[in-house]
Amino acid sequence: MDFPEIWMLNLSGNEEVEITPPRPLSLTNVSLAALVAKEDARTSLVLAYVPMGSETETSVALATLFKNRSDNHMLMVNLSPDRTYVLRAEGPNNVDIVGYFPFDRPQDETDSQVGDSEEDESKTENEASTRAKETVVKEEVHSAGEETSVEATANAKTSRKAAQSKAAKSTRSRPATTKRTSPAQDSESSAKAGTSTSRRATKAPAKKPSAVALGKRKVKE
Repeated sequence: MDFPEIWMLNLSGNEEVEITPPRPLSLTNVSLAALVAKEDARTSLVLAYVPMGSETETSVALATLFKNRSDNHMLMVNLSPDRTYVLRAEGPNNVDIVGYFPFDRPQDETDSQVGDSEEDESKTENEASTRAKETVVKEEVHSAGEETSVEATANAKTSRKAAQSKAAKSTRSRPATTKRTSPAQDSESSAKAGTSTSRRATKAPAKKPSAVALGKRKVKE
């Protein structure tokens, strides 16, 4: 992980320092030093520079500090590289200034990272688009499966009803069945019937009592 380079400056009371940053410089905070010369005196941090296109120096107070009242002040001042600035402490007390150099990558590395970032964004968009398409396809397949299942169920119910109706009609139209015999069975039955008749016909009739027997029976009576 890259971190910016910190920058610091200690100014004595009523001292000024000329600086020419080699890179962009951001001033973030100014405060009174831990030991002050006069607690009841104020000290201001002044920035002076010559604006571009001008030959006259311009100065501005960035902060005014008092002991135990306003010991420090946050700044948001960006200084351009290769330009000359003057920082001055106007007052008897010392001040501390803090800032940083933003991490400056080589141009080739920056362009490479920008290209990689664009490629990553494009890849992410493509993956998101692919996932969205897969989701739509799955939903369509699922919907088609449900429709097929419903249609198959309806066809099965229709087929069962048609089969039941056909079976009912077949039962109502079926004639009463009679047991049929073959000619051989009919001949055998006729032969058995004839044998039984002849046996009854050839049975000897009962003997009638003779007249003598009757006469004897009468005499006894």
